[in-house]
Amino acid sequence: GKEHCEIKSEASYSANSAQIMRQMALEGLGVAVLPEWLVAEDVADGALQILFSDWQLPVQPVSAVFAAGVTLPRKTRLFIDYLCAEL
Repeated sequence: GKEHCEIKSEASYSANSAQIMRQMALEGLGVAVLPEWLVAEDVADGALQILFSDWQLPVQPVSAVFAAGVTLPRKTRLFIDYLCAEL
């Protein structure tokens, strides 16, 4: 079965941008949950380190939202089709 782990803490800082959270982690302001692709270079060069490497967040839904009746540019439609196939 899957093991459940809960870590309780109070955040001193918060942001709604992964780029800002990355920058705060790089400046030593705390721990951040960030996508691997965003921090791969930072981890490789030792600026950041991965905690709990064998742990993953639960899968979360992704939505592509666009106005009804609007013809999407081809590259946008292809990207949405890619997301549907891969996620």
